[in-house]
Amino acid sequence: MSDRGIPVSPMHMNGYGSHTLSLWDAAGERYWVKFHFKTEQGHGPAFWITSIVAQLVLGILASIIVMWFSRQREYRADAGGATLAGRQNMIAALERLRAGQPNHLPDELVAFGINNKAHDAFTKLFMTHPPLTDRIARLKEAR
Repeated sequence: MSDRGIPVSPMHMNGYGSHTLSLWDAAGERYWVKFHFKTEQGHGPAFWITSIVAQLVLGILASIIVMWFSRQREYRADAGGATLAGRQNMIAALERLRAGQPNHLPDELVAFGINNKAHDAFTKLFMTHPPLTDRIARLKEAR
């Protein structure tokens, strides 16, 4: 076996020579050659299924990481605003934002909302902004 995966059948196995050969042409020039025999059978269905599943899973994981950075950026922006305007002023501004937000967002927009009531652990992974209550609590806890 090689590091190129498990073949579907022997017909799908590529051949790789284990030796490097020294060959000379008619002009007496030396060439180092290693032979690789590639199959023309293509990849089997397991390869494509694995590729699709890997792309889906890794895409979701990448989105979770991007959303985490987005939420952390909001917390840092709040801390920066508190440094510039004062912590109590920043808390008051976030409280005013919270008071002006609708109580419920449509299900399609819940992940993009900054003030909604439905927060289960899975939904929080895909939120671009932390809930206003969390942002206010973090500012109150900061010293």
